[in-house]
Amino acid sequence: MGSRRSAAAAAGIGVALALGPAAPAGAAPTAGQRQDSCDVLRATPQMAWRNPESGRSVPATPAEVARLPERVLLRVPRGPAPQAFNRGHDYALLDGDLFARSRRRGSTPAGAWRRVVVPACFAGRIRELDTDRDWLVVVAADRRVFATSHADRGPSALDWTMRWGPILGFGEGVLLPRDTAAWSLSSTAGTYRFRDASGGLRRTAGAGTLYEVREGGRRITYDDPWLPTDGSYELCAPEQGRARVAGIAAAGATVMAIGPHGELWTRSYDFDLSGANTLLLQYGYGSRTPWTAIRLPLPGWRRQPAIGRPVTDAITVAITGTDEPQRLLRVEGRDARGRVGVWQKALDGERWRWVRTGGRLHGRPLPQAAADAPLGAPDVRSYRGAAGAVRLEVPDMSVACSPATLRVRAPSGQAIDLRLHLAEAIRQATRGPGLDATPRGYVGEIEVPVAVSDRRGALDPALRAFLDGPLGGRRWNAAPVLATSGVLRFTRQCWALTPDGRPAPPLDLAGLVHELTDLGMPVNVLFATEQHAAPTPLRTC
Repeated sequence: MGSRRSAAAAAGIGVALALGPAAPAGAAPTAGQRQDSCDVLRATPQMAWRNPESGRSVPATPAEVARLPERVLLRVPRGPAPQAFNRGHDYALLDGDLFARSRRRGSTPAGAWRRVVVPACFAGRIRELDTDRDWLVVVAADRRVFATSHADRGPSALDWTMRWGPILGFGEGVLLPRDTAAWSLSSTAGTYRFRDASGGLRRTAGAGTLYEVREGGRRITYDDPWLPTDGSYELCAPEQGRARVAGIAAAGATVMAIGPHGELWTRSYDFDLSGANTLLLQYGYGSRTPWTAIRLPLPGWRRQPAIGRPVTDAITVAITGTDEPQRLLRVEGRDARGRVGVWQKALDGERWRWVRTGGRLHGRPLPQAAADAPLGAPDVRSYRGAAGAVRLEVPDMSVACSPATLRVRAPSGQAIDLRLHLAEAIRQATRGPGLDATPRGYVGEIEVPVAVSDRRGALDPALRAFLDGPLGGRRWNAAPVLATSGVLRFTRQCWALTPDGRPAPPLDLAGLVHELTDLGMPVNVLFATEQHAAPTPLRTC
C-alpha cells in the first residue's frame, strides 16, 4: 500500500511541529539538532504534513559537480556512487549528501546539480538511495529508511518521514535488513494501469514497495508502508522460488531479477497486485470477475531473452508510459569490444540494443556461462488429510510461491491435480519468516483445470462426487486458508491437513487470540466477498 493510503489516514488530522534551528548549509549538525530533527521525523506521518526541514537546496560546488555523474541511465541504490532517476529528476549521493537536478528530456538539457538540504537527523549520513515516480527513499548509515514524496517534482517539493508500518503507515519505521544483497523501490501512484488475467488493463489503488534480495539471493522480501516491517511478506523468486537472485530492479510494480549467470526474469507484483488488498480493491477469478475488479491469477515470472555478452548485476526498469507494457529494461555490461554501457529493450521486446556510456562499471561483473546457474531445492512443505471418501494432499505448500498443488485421490488410487492459488492476507501483527506455530492467513482459490474438467466422464465416481459436492461443479472456488508448520486449514471447506496425515487438533486458543487481535482481521471480515475472502475467526471450523 502507499501514497493514497497515507492521504486517507491523514484526513482531518492537524498537528503543530516544533523544531530547533537547522544546521547551516554545509555545516555538520550538532547532536542536539540531530535529536530534535529525528524526534520530528518520528512524529511525521507519511506524506501527510510538511516537514519543517524539507524543500531547500543549494548549488553544488564545481568540485562536487566534477564528481557527480554526467549521465544517469541506471538506478544504482548502493556502492561507491549511488544514483537514481525518475521521469523528472536525477538523484545521486556524494560523501553522505543528497544531490538532485532536473533530468534531460528530449532537446532540453539536464539542469545543474544542487545539494539537497535534508533533515539534520540524517544529514551527511546517507549511504543508499532509490527513487521511482513520486517516491524517494534514502538509507542512513544505521540502515534506517527515510522516505519522501513528490520526488518527481524535485528538491523544492520534498518532505520526509521515518514512519513506516502498522498501524496504517504510522509505525515506528523500517530498517533495511542486514543481509540485504540488493534492493529496489517501486511506486504505482498516479494513473498506472496493469494487465490482469483477462488481458485487459486495470488500475490499482497505488502503492509504494521496497523489494529486498536476502539470504544470499534465496529470498525476496518486500516492505509496504502499511504492512509489518518484519520481513515476513515475500515475493516468490523466479523458477518457483528455486532460482538464486543476484540483483533486482523495480519501477511501477514491474520487477526485474538477474541470476548469477546473467539470467533475466520480469513480472508485475506488489501487495495490490497480489490479490490481497481487499480493503481498497476488488478481485475475482475466471468469468465471474466483476468488470470493475482485477481478474486473477496474474502471470508469474517471465524469462527475458539472453544478452550473450558480459553483464553486471546492475539492472534497471525505467517507466516510459502509464500502462504496464510501457517499461524499458536496462542491464549494465560491455560490448564485444569491451566498452562500458547498457543493454536495453522494451519489456515486451525481443532484441537488446547497445547504448555506450563509457566510464566505470557500477555493478559486480557476473560470470559469462553457457548454462544457467543450478537451481536450489524448493522450500516447500507437504500436508495430507481426508475429505469424505477422498484423500487430499498439498505436496508443495510455500509461503510465497503460488499456485500450490491440491491433489485429490480416490480409494481406487486415481488422482487429479487441482491448483490452489494463495495470496497472504492483510496483516498488522508481526511474525517470523516461513511457517511456524503462528497462523498465516491466505486469500485462497481452488481452480479446477480445464484438462480435468474435459475428462470428467473418465474419472472415478469418488472424484466426480468431490468435484460436484465440495466444489459445486464450479471451476473456481474461494478457499481461505490458515497455515502453520503443523496444519493447513481450509476454513470455508472445513478441511484440515497435517504433515503426517493424522487428524488435526482444533485451532488452539493462542491461534484464535492471534487472529482476533490482529488489526488486519477487521478488514478481512468487513471486505470479504463470497468469491474472494481471507480466513477469519468468525468462520472457522
